[in-house]
Amino acid sequence: MKKILFLFKDKNKVLSNLFYKYIFFVLFCCLDIFVFITIKLLSSRKSLEIIKLRPWLIFKFNLNKEKKTSWKIRIAKIIKLRESNKFLGSTCLSVSISGRIFLDIIGVKNFIHLSMNKINGRKIPHAWLSDIDSEFNYSSGLKDDECAFFIKI
Repeated sequence: MKKILFLFKDKNKVLSNLFYKYIFFVLFCCLDIFVFITIKLLSSRKSLEIIKLRPWLIFKFNLNKEKKTSWKIRIAKIIKLRESNKFLGSTCLSVSISGRIFLDIIGVKNFIHLSMNKINGRKIPHAWLSDIDSEFNYSSGLKDDECAFFIKI
């Protein structure tokens, strides 16, 4: 009987972890859509100012290194999942800004790359998020030699 109860507790723990991951993904998607709409409504200059000011830093948590690493991995997975499941109301810039908000809240230094690429004579803007310390790209990025124009924010 104890073994059955033990297995049931583990099953509930797995289900609750999946539930929290799903809730976190939905929260990230809602933030992404909000950022997308905000970018569309504001001028590009105002959007850039908000990205540079980072008003969400007032919500910063002080986490130990282990917790911070755990959250970095979760956020990286959520960003990759969101990038692969983009639909109406999401762009590379909105995903990068949403990821930056979560990383800033847990205290991870990061920057957003903005670039202009030329593909088949057509200029295409792109944005991606990177870690300052490890140069890890949270979202899919480009190499410096593939960019016609490139800045870090």
